[in-house]
Amino acid sequence: MKIYIDESGDFNVEKSEYVSVIAGVIIPENKAYKLDALFNKLKRKVSLKEKDDNGEIKGSLLNPHNLKFVFEFLAKNLDFQIALVIFDHKSTTAKHILEHRMGQAERFQKGKDYYLTGPVKAKAVLDFFDEKKRWVERRDLISDVLYIQLALQVQIIEQALKKIFVHYYDDCYRRLCFEKFTFIIDRKNKKIKKPEKYISELIYGFLETQWSSKEPYIMIDKLGKNEHPMTKFDVNKDGKIGTDLKKLFGEGLKFEDSKNHKGLQLADIIASGVRRIVLGEIDRNIFNLIRKNSAFFERKWRAVTLATFCLKGNKCPKERTELYKFLEKSPEENPV
Repeated sequence: MKIYIDESGDFNVEKSEYVSVIAGVIIPENKAYKLDALFNKLKRKVSLKEKDDNGEIKGSLLNPHNLKFVFEFLAKNLDFQIALVIFDHKSTTAKHILEHRMGQAERFQKGKDYYLTGPVKAKAVLDFFDEKKRWVERRDLISDVLYIQLALQVQIIEQALKKIFVHYYDDCYRRLCFEKFTFIIDRKNKKIKKPEKYISELIYGFLETQWSSKEPYIMIDKLGKNEHPMTKFDVNKDGKIGTDLKKLFGEGLKFEDSKNHKGLQLADIIASGVRRIVLGEIDRNIFNLIRKNSAFFERKWRAVTLATFCLKGNKCPKERTELYKFLEKSPEENPV
């Protein structure tokens, strides 16, 4: 199963009027042919103004009619599940980011302390915790902009995995789609440079310290945990079942050029389209078309994650505007 991730916006909190969006689109192998059919039709519809200098269709340039055409395709094909995080820059200050970074550094330290209680203490693992802790603590190594982007990409990956647990439970997906997972992130440079190096190494560390040791199947107990295809990624740590992220990801975190992946181009169209809706450039009711594709359960059914870096107990300046309430609203019908 492939999960394509792209973003729209620059994640700079100093630009308080900005909004940034990250989108992930999940494409099971046995439905990938539909993606080719979509782009074959879309290429015949778009004008030169809706492409970049390399001839690639860009979501930020699509006219509203063609954007609606893509969203209508998604509405008819719920096999294409969407993970969405909207980051309203007004919701976060530089102080919030600093507190969040220190909190993540503390989690890395706790991970190291927990590891030190075990029988084997490999230097490579200890160095892993120390290095990642240093990375998140120092802005000269990882800027706030890159840190925000990384943290939100982790949210997309976590949300995508939870959706996979539930939405693709049916037998028609099991044999092929659960063999491996490949997360493909849009590469902004021809060669992987420091930012992508930090992201590729830190994403695993973020997930390890806040997700993999938790009970991963709480959402699917009623579906029959012991029969779920994701159980092959289980690991037993001190009697507690968690998810073996090394086994789950394997070689499955890649940075690729969007011109080579229609899935990345689709993620770009979704992220840019949602951002344009938030900014008032596109009729917001178009979002209703993908509400079922993006719906996920987190205490209640929601269609998007509205991201904030305010820690619990702190007052957050985020305003729950009528627009964001509209975007987060769950579908009228049960999406599972």
